[in-house]
Amino acid sequence: MQERHSNIDVLKAISCIAVVLIHYNFPGGWGTTVKTICRVGVPFFFFVSGYFLLNKQGCFSIETIMRKCKHILQILITASLFYLVFFVGFNLLVRPSFDVMVGLQERVNIYRVIKLILTNDPFVYGHLWFLSALIYSYLSCIAIFRIKLLKDNLFITSVVLLMGFLIFSNYNTVLGLRNVIPLQPSKQLLLIGHFFVFRALPFFLLGIVFRQNEERIRSLNILSKGNIILFIVIGSLLSVVERGLIGKESQYYIGTYMVMFLMFALALEKGNFKVPFIKPLSFLGENLSTDVYIYHFAIGPLVGFAAGKLRILGNPVYIYSKAFVILLATIIFAYLIWSVKEYFHAAKVNVSK
Repeated sequence: MQERHSNIDVLKAISCIAVVLIHYNFPGGWGTTVKTICRVGVPFFFFVSGYFLLNKQGCFSIETIMRKCKHILQILITASLFYLVFFVGFNLLVRPSFDVMVGLQERVNIYRVIKLILTNDPFVYGHLWFLSALIYSYLSCIAIFRIKLLKDNLFITSVVLLMGFLIFSNYNTVLGLRNVIPLQPSKQLLLIGHFFVFRALPFFLLGIVFRQNEERIRSLNILSKGNIILFIVIGSLLSVVERGLIGKESQYYIGTYMVMFLMFALALEKGNFKVPFIKPLSFLGENLSTDVYIYHFAIGPLVGFAAGKLRILGNPVYIYSKAFVILLATIIFAYLIWSVKEYFHAAKVNVSK
């Protein structure tokens, strides 16, 4: 059974909250700032997944990888079917004249299949890219650990790939590089930065590197908890500055890389976090974070639809509280899913006795 780390569960909770705040935010510069800082949420999940791939002996088995991939694939298929139904149902709700067949043909076609395979971009609701990219990352490790040059240089490989993302996503204009591949004759574009080797695999590999060198990193004892928190703040501010300098939105920034690594270093410090609501956060991270990530994209439009019916879309109170309403509603929905799963699990255990 996989060991539990209460601190990591807390940071998983914070990360899933951050993901919600990326997609449902606040207006103006304040919203841009929060969104930029929250970009650390997704890479943290990749990092954690890579960290827990290895056992205490620093090894993994192909059977373990295939079991994890099968589990993620089940989640991905369930979520994809849910969102296809939601896409049709919600559009019919807000637009009774919505043509279902035309809508599905626009979303499900050969070019979108190519994008799904190459850059993990789903047919509907793009946030599900994380799940297929995570599968790719697990499967890639089977090959990477069989190639001595890569296996012995995981950190260097990760850094090169992280730089690749920055080059093709953040600084391509400055460097005069194309960051898209057109899918002719369609209007679909493949974003080079969206290939999983740039936006998923490096974080996953860094998690493995951290696991392999955990004791060495701890023994360095360079930074105290207070200093780590200080540098997390500095990294967050660095992300905001970089966002302003490049003049465009990106999935990750240099500061994002810095904050993600420091968050994990903080999680593995001795002793549990002493923060308010530690137990609820730990519970959220352990049991609800995946479903919060998956289903917040459905809760958001429903909240917006309800606000429209109540005629409060332009109300400043609603505008600035919308993100928290969606977050709370999503957590409640995720808790209901968890409760149903627990009920059926307990019923199954009782039957088998």
